[in-house]
Amino acid sequence: MQSVFSKVALLSILLALCVNSQGLPFYFDPLGNTINFTPNSIPDCVLWLDSSNASSITTVGSSVVSWMDMSERKYSAFQSNPALYPSLSNGVIYCVSDTLKITNFISTLSSTIFVSLKINTGSVWILELGPNANFSPGWYMYSPGGDSFKYYDGIGIDGDYGTTLWMPTGRPIWAFIRHGVENGIGSYGVNGENATNKYTHSISENIAITNTLNIGSRNQGSILFSGGIYEIIIYNRCISDEEFNAVSNYLTKRNNGLN
Repeated sequence: MQSVFSKVALLSILLALCVNSQGLPFYFDPLGNTINFTPNSIPDCVLWLDSSNASSITTVGSSVVSWMDMSERKYSAFQSNPALYPSLSNGVIYCVSDTLKITNFISTLSSTIFVSLKINTGSVWILELGPNANFSPGWYMYSPGGDSFKYYDGIGIDGDYGTTLWMPTGRPIWAFIRHGVENGIGSYGVNGENATNKYTHSISENIAITNTLNIGSRNQGSILFSGGIYEIIIYNRCISDEEFNAVSNYLTKRNNGLN
């Protein structure tokens, strides 16, 4: 009897990853209680913005003043200039000539980034951490064409993910990047499918980054994003294949209900 209770006690602190009949991942405990998967289910989630969560968004009319992070960091993406407020419509934050930012965002060069979005048309700047010059550590996400993802280590370019990542316009998609400085892992793509381009690594030591995270523009004003943003998820490390598959299932399931 004691061994049974010992096993239950041990198992009670462990969570097993499963996938339900709808393909949405969840965790369960040994008593049979299911815990629906969220990005916070995976350790080191440093940003989770979800436009379907109305309680996380502060508006004036239909204009978005701030968007609260649902990770443990509890950042606030905000815009202080009313002329640059994004708009909220049917649970989607739309940026055309509008931007949000998070000041003093803390991240690392090794990271995993997911963005669920719909691009209207043309080249758009999605995310940027820091000024992204060779002298300052940071990264950016840009599409379509151009340098889709690029990481800077403060000396030069540490990760350059090529020019052929094509993000379809006019429909919901999710883009991702996994950049592992220490283990040399690098992958990126759309809807879980890896792009074929190679990437470069110039260092093997991870770097801490504290800077402004721009959402919907570069340097709060140039090369603006045009479209809708559903969700942004960032981890402070290159997550494992199993963890990536869990987030992939989560975003795929959610995107199936978007238009």
